[in-house]
Amino acid sequence: MMVRRHHASHGYEHACPPWLGYVIDNRVRRWLTDSEGIVRGYASSGDVVMDFGCGHGMLSMLFARIVGKSGRVYAVDLQDKMLDYTRNRAAQEGHSDVVVTKSTNSSHAGTPMALQTIPNNSVNLVVFNWVLHELPPNYQKEVALILHDQLVKGGRVLVVEPPFHVPAAKFSEELRYFTDAGFKCSIQSPHRMQKIALLVKD
Repeated sequence: MMVRRHHASHGYEHACPPWLGYVIDNRVRRWLTDSEGIVRGYASSGDVVMDFGCGHGMLSMLFARIVGKSGRVYAVDLQDKMLDYTRNRAAQEGHSDVVVTKSTNSSHAGTPMALQTIPNNSVNLVVFNWVLHELPPNYQKEVALILHDQLVKGGRVLVVEPPFHVPAAKFSEELRYFTDAGFKCSIQSPHRMQKIALLVKD
């Protein structure tokens, strides 16, 4: 569920407002989308994972359990309230390996992400779960280039988009920014009609 709303501070017109996170992060939606089931097989113990658009941290907590103390999870979001919720959730669940990182619109802050906190050639997996379509096209292009630097050789980007909200043409456009940045793309089998793609850095 996405709400069209403009946030003047960061320029995202489709960002899910923080209050809606309480509606989205529930057992019914988790069962319907099976997000945890989709992403679970892409991370391993000791990995460094970036949950881009972490929201209330549902997947960040899952990845923290998978990668363990020898790994790390970057929970990235553009909204402070989402990050506060994820930070508190990680503390409550004892996940000291979850690093909360704010994403910003490059037109306002100079760079799309806090690059000083996420070293190049250090990330194994980046996940966009029902998030990528919320980002403006120019931002998607910048993010694809930066992630190509931050991922290790063979590192992967998993993109999962909703079944109806993102038409096939839009999905192809999103993926093209990554292939233009140097990723190889393979469309994965749809899961409950969701669009899924895996992009790999050579």
